[in-house]
Amino acid sequence: MPQDSCQPIRDFIEQLDTEIRELTDLLPELPLSQRPVTKLHIADLKRQRTRMKRALQACMQAKRTGA
Repeated sequence: MPQDSCQPIRDFIEQLDTEIRELTDLLPELPLSQRPVTKLHIADLKRQRTRMKRALQACMQAKRTGA
């Protein structure tokens, strides 16, 4: 069990950030036909990152309150 119970969430957010950055960097190199679907995927990843950031805030708040 990790010492910091919120660390797995932080790690996942970091993975999402990396994937978003890599796909964004790759976008100009993609054929025009693949760009819209890639942009949609990036948007989905950003929404997921937002949800995970909220989960991290809730985790950190729970740790502070001892819940």
